[in-house]
Amino acid sequence: VVPQTSGTTNKYFYSNADGYSLYFSVTSSSAKTATLTGCTTTKDTVDINIPRTVNYNGNNYTITKIGENAFRNQTRIANIDGMKNVTEIGSYAFSDCVKLKKVTLPKKLDKIGDGAFTGTAIAKIEIPEGVKEIRLETFENCKKLKEVLLSKDVRIIGRSAFAGCDNLSSINFDNLEEIGIKAFENNKSLVGELALKNVVTLGTEALYGCSGITAVSFSDTLQVLGEREAY
Repeated sequence: VVPQTSGTTNKYFYSNADGYSLYFSVTSSSAKTATLTGCTTTKDTVDINIPRTVNYNGNNYTITKIGENAFRNQTRIANIDGMKNVTEIGSYAFSDCVKLKKVTLPKKLDKIGDGAFTGTAIAKIEIPEGVKEIRLETFENCKKLKEVLLSKDVRIIGRSAFAGCDNLSSINFDNLEEIGIKAFENNKSLVGELALKNVVTLGTEALYGCSGITAVSFSDTLQVLGEREAY
């Protein structure tokens, strides 16, 4: 099997496991923290467990961040676990990992970058408390995504965050205050009446093409209503 590499792997220390290698850089020498920057896989299908710490020059560094593009276009990864101390997932970190079916997000997580899981095969995702925003394109074109469990802390759904998620049928809108442009565009599996109880801003085409939605209701909190907001 030809090795497949993503992210930044040069001039960094690394750890090896069965079928893959993970690469890291020091984020803070004083705090002893590290960022996972890249990955190389050597098997057709790989389950990755991201460790809590990694040792470098005799010191243990806590992995607190998954860097931008770290696993981007890794077409062999099926599952991601671990990440117990991770507080941030960088932009496009797992983008286009087309085999990626399952990700367990850590309880300490407070930021998910733009496009972090775009084009993956995730079917269900639970967003932990502490994450306040689902950013630009985070889950765009996740064609197998059916269920999203948002914590009460999530207030903002960014532009195109769930656009093209054809099978998304379960997500709680109750605590949302802002839904961005094209956020749920063409999500035909959202059905019935939709009550946006706390929404202040609904972006242009936020629900465009959601043909299963029969009605949308708002409360007096609504201040900004974009064009072509519904089906």
